[in-house]
Amino acid sequence: MKKIITIICLALSTIIYGQNVTVSIENVTVNGVGQSNTATIEMGTSSSVNVIFRVDLSKSASYSIGPSKVWISVFNSSGGRTDHYISDVSESQFITGASNNYNFPIQASEIDFGNGNYLSALLKQNNSPGAEWESQHIPINKTPTFELLPTSLNLPCNDTSPRVFTVSNPPSINGTLTYNWQVGNGWEYEGNAVSNFTTSTNSVALVPTSFPPSNVKVIPVLNGIPSYPQLTSTVSMGAYNPSNLITGLDSFCNTSSATYSVNNLPNGTTVTSWTSSNSSIATVSTINSYQATVTKTGDGAVTITAIIENSCGQQKPITKQIWTGAAPNITVELVPEFNYVFVNLIGTNNININNQGITSTTWEKVSSSGGCYASLSGNGFEGMATGNCNNWSIYAKITATNSCGTTTIYRTITPPAPGPCDDNFRFSQNPMKSGESINKIIVDPCGNNYSKSSLTKSQTYNISIHNSYGVKVYSKSQKDTEFDISNLKKGFYIVKYKNTKGRTITKNLLIN
Repeated sequence: MKKIITIICLALSTIIYGQNVTVSIENVTVNGVGQSNTATIEMGTSSSVNVIFRVDLSKSASYSIGPSKVWISVFNSSGGRTDHYISDVSESQFITGASNNYNFPIQASEIDFGNGNYLSALLKQNNSPGAEWESQHIPINKTPTFELLPTSLNLPCNDTSPRVFTVSNPPSINGTLTYNWQVGNGWEYEGNAVSNFTTSTNSVALVPTSFPPSNVKVIPVLNGIPSYPQLTSTVSMGAYNPSNLITGLDSFCNTSSATYSVNNLPNGTTVTSWTSSNSSIATVSTINSYQATVTKTGDGAVTITAIIENSCGQQKPITKQIWTGAAPNITVELVPEFNYVFVNLIGTNNININNQGITSTTWEKVSSSGGCYASLSGNGFEGMATGNCNNWSIYAKITATNSCGTTTIYRTITPPAPGPCDDNFRFSQNPMKSGESINKIIVDPCGNNYSKSSLTKSQTYNISIHNSYGVKVYSKSQKDTEFDISNLKKGFYIVKYKNTKGRTITKNLLIN
């Protein structure tokens, strides 16, 4: 009987404490934003939030609790508790009431994801019987961060291999997670066509059945509450790069038409259209799903294009350049420079030459005259003739070939009069030689055999000098042929001289 009475007295004592003392949290702001004293503190995905509030204490005037301490406690949904000591409350301070403002950070590590966490203030009596009084519970919610991988997917046409989609979950989620999948059209899951389904696992293998299938979406559901954002993996078609080629003649010279094909097309792939880049040279008409007829309407180079379309609706143009006409018609032009001459086929701008379909050229010296040595060399569309004096000429043989034949012409090449030559320059000492100072750059156009008085007075000479980093350190334009570079420091330089015909000559320079 005595034991039962003791238990009843303790119970009554606890009720008395609760009736005589009240603890409450007031004036709550979260990260500087005010909210009601019972509203949920939303942490979102932050690592911490700063909460400012006031703790009010009140008691009946006749009730004495002695010295006490105020604690702030954070409870998580798993039953864990983190206590933070805040301040002492003396007997003299706490006569019938006391208030204090607190600035308190809540750490994300103290709580679980989702609901069931809360914040409260506690007043703990220092001396016996050590009673506690607790404030209202303010809910705290921490939002987990989910990610759906892959975030995007490129599918090759008709590739039905399974694709795995996985929700990457944050660690230490307290509760039960399920996943509401929304996959639209064009997918199978576990052998069945699906649109929406739910799993308890965070990973699914889906098989594409039509192309392109829909985007894959999922909503994580924690403890039966689908309150988290929908995640999306964007599904699109992969790049379409067929290796098929247009086959047929590279040229036709003596016929009016030819057949062209795109062979070895996969099932479901067709050529949807054929076009010509220039209908005045050739036209194209479709024969069937992979062939067309090209009909000559003029002479020249023309590009025919076939548009390939696969069973997924993806298209890709493929091209072939062909030549319709005859053997090349060759003319040449001279581009004179002092003591040599460039010999160009007309159309080195890659228009006239290509429009004749020229694939190769040859340059050959048949004979030379004038009593001076002369030579001819060249590649492609350009040759260069050189001589060691000003009075020479070359009789040259020039050929050009395209798919319709070869044309040969003969041409006499004679350099122009030298005039005020300005194609060379030199240094006052031997460049790149250690121990010799260099203080001048001399425009020396005629191989050291000039005199200043013989040069045209209106001639302008241009020099620029760059350091080893490519930075321009010297630039001058003048009528004098001698440039003073004595102010340049020791080092390695690149000197560029631009002659009157716009040709740039470059030399290396070492000032030691």
